[in-house]
Amino acid sequence: MLEITWPFTFRNNMTILSGVLWFIAGIMFNKAFSSIIEFGILGKAVEKVTNDLLLVLVLAEQDIQFVLESKRLILKEKGMSENDIEHYIMIHERSFRMWREKVIVTLVNNYPEAYKEKYLPFTNWNGAVKHINEMFKTQKEELANKQ
Repeated sequence: MLEITWPFTFRNNMTILSGVLWFIAGIMFNKAFSSIIEFGILGKAVEKVTNDLLLVLVLAEQDIQFVLESKRLILKEKGMSENDIEHYIMIHERSFRMWREKVIVTLVNNYPEAYKEKYLPFTNWNGAVKHINEMFKTQKEELANKQ
């Protein structure tokens, strides 16, 4: 009688199955670990872009204040009444305040939800200015500690 034997025994099957399972577990671990690292790196990039945007807004505000003061002096030299000058400046300041609030609201509304809680501690202009001041204070302390 001819006996047919299967080349794989139960022990061999378990070894192969164990190897396959470890291989799949390694792929899953790699994917999960890579995603966690990527999430952290992207978070730092989002934080950097946010802080740079806020700095640009602060610089724009300083430039606009300078331009308004220059306009005030020029209008005064041209003989415009003080009341008309104040009205003109007030309109431009109001327009700029509305613009900067709109920028902050747009930033908050379009910010990635996954990063909002950690990297966006403000919802309005005053909160953004407070955040910038804290950021500068932290940077100044870090520089002082390095020296």
